[in-house]
Amino acid sequence: MLIPAFGKSGACPTTNRDIIDKLSIVGGDPNISMLNVQGAPGQAQPLQQWLNNLGTVLGVVAANGNMGLGTSTPDLRNSGSGYTTITVQGPAAGVCGIMELATQQTDADGRFCGILDFVTTANTSGNGRIAAIAAIASGSAANKRGGALIAYTTADNASDITERWRTTNAGYTGFGTSTPGALVDINGATKLKTATFGTEYDNGNSGTAITINWANGNYQKLTLTGNCTLTFTNGNVGHQQLKLIQDATGSRTITITGYYSSGGTAPVPTAAANSVDLMGVFYDGTNYHCGFGLTNSKVN
Repeated sequence: MLIPAFGKSGACPTTNRDIIDKLSIVGGDPNISMLNVQGAPGQAQPLQQWLNNLGTVLGVVAANGNMGLGTSTPDLRNSGSGYTTITVQGPAAGVCGIMELATQQTDADGRFCGILDFVTTANTSGNGRIAAIAAIASGSAANKRGGALIAYTTADNASDITERWRTTNAGYTGFGTSTPGALVDINGATKLKTATFGTEYDNGNSGTAITINWANGNYQKLTLTGNCTLTFTNGNVGHQQLKLIQDATGSRTITITGYYSSGGTAPVPTAAANSVDLMGVFYDGTNYHCGFGLTNSKVN
């Protein structure tokens, strides 16, 4: 059934509202569409608009098929580009638009809450999905779980997506692992063109005993102000470096608890006052292996 639109001079509508209460459309044939809205030849104005009681446009379907929520002019960024877009705009200056993906499934760890799928219809392999971003409920607190974000891509000639990286509810991001144990956890070959390390952590004066906490950074320094016993904790698997600086008196010695060194001989710092030694510390996950790589460092 076609319902023609009445112009301003039409005799049927007596106000600017054709339907004052509500419009209900009940389907009778499951094989046909419920509602078709067809534009006029050369249609320029929107095909559909939703307005509030003040006449403010809340949503629109433009003549080119773009959709807008909170705006009457969707495709703000790429106007005239020919892309199909959905624009969600905040209702006022300083208020952003939000697109919400939600689930009503029962609570469970690992439950998917929303997925953005990227699909090419030209792909004959598998389901055509080439990438996706998903959010899942993650954690042990029932009905109060945290969330994890997962990114997927499809390999060339593969039939479906594969997980590539995941950010956990603790903020850890893993590449090649779904269970990262650090802020950045990479399981696989890594190529760094440029790497910038944090500032050197200063432990201050040593006294006669001090604990070097490697959680403060892989590069640390310590000024020896007495014959000192060093204890290491929270080592990061791999290389760390400790700069040892003799005070103005010099001849301070060190004793390291629970360590391995070359030939079992304890590292001996340079005795000269104000001298600087660089001690390398390698942690294998169980033991610390220590040795001086540079001693009595001076300006040439």
